[in-house]
Amino acid sequence: MNRFGTSSGTEIDKEIEDLTPQNTVKTHKYVWKQFTEFCERRNYKLCAQTSEEQLASTLKDWAFNMKRADGIEYKEGTVKTIWNISTKLVQKKFYEEFNRETNPFRGVIFEDARKARAAKRKKLQAIPEKRKTNSAALKAEEKLYQFLTKILQVVYKKNFMKFVLRN
Repeated sequence: MNRFGTSSGTEIDKEIEDLTPQNTVKTHKYVWKQFTEFCERRNYKLCAQTSEEQLASTLKDWAFNMKRADGIEYKEGTVKTIWNISTKLVQKKFYEEFNRETNPFRGVIFEDARKARAAKRKKLQAIPEKRKTNSAALKAEEKLYQFLTKILQVVYKKNFMKFVLRN
């Protein structure tokens, strides 16, 4: 009996792949499809000859101009998520296909791209429908309504059996 396992690299890769939730896989495919469509329409190329500056410019443009397929702006939290996912996928592509390491999350060259994402989010935060809702932002009427609803639920639960037993 061998003390250590005999799993091959492909078996390990399959286990890692199976560990990734299906929603994550779908989201990554959706974001990558959107990003590549954006690049095609803007004539951006993601190839071995793409410089860091060109990549930074692409990500900057993407950060500020991403929209839903119907042309409506995303919510500000969604902009952050989509940009982070697409940037991570670009980073992975450049490493796996071109053996190039890039770091859009920390690199100085990519600072303007990160600032463009922040500017877009700030712009969307000014629009109430696009702002990320916070539970502390509930109005006094909403809190009162929730409180009264809970009281009615408690009263209903306590008295329900009394009414059932009477009939």
